[in-house]
Amino acid sequence: MSSDLNLLPSQAKFRAKRMRLRAKITNFLWIFVGVWISVVILVMGIFLILNLVASQTNKNYQKDLNQYKVLLGSMSVNQKVKYQAKVVGKVLESRFKYGDVIEQINNLFYIEVNMDNMEIKSKNDFVINGSMVNGENMDSVEETVGEINQGLVDGFESAKLNAVKFDPKFGWSFVVEVMTK
Repeated sequence: MSSDLNLLPSQAKFRAKRMRLRAKITNFLWIFVGVWISVVILVMGIFLILNLVASQTNKNYQKDLNQYKVLLGSMSVNQKVKYQAKVVGKVLESRFKYGDVIEQINNLFYIEVNMDNMEIKSKNDFVINGSMVNGENMDSVEETVGEINQGLVDGFESAKLNAVKFDPKFGWSFVVEVMTK
């Protein structure tokens, strides 16, 4: 029974309870403030880490974007060069085709026949002005025109002898129009 006996006055009991309660509140506040500060530090740390990661990612993005822009510019130049090469190739192809046709026309007549002028009327239509001293070679020109019209000469579709003229000083002259295939 002596343990249940309290000899302190009631005011002292109330003060002792208040002091214990104050100690518990102080301890609770210290724990609460400690947890709060820990949470704030943790949130600030996470924020700083995320900010650092975002900054690093942004730097990598900017670097990749700059490389992309450089590659895009070079790809554009590359495409322009390819297009220009294609255009030049088409032009050269048509020039070589004309070169082949002109060579065929030059080899059309005998050596004694002189080709004075050649005019390109259209893509496959050529007018040839020629001359020769000997009238016998005029027969070979007429034979060649006939062979072209019969389809015996490769590369030519038709031929037409437009004019024949004889001048005692210069000899024979003629105008032939040929169509190539």
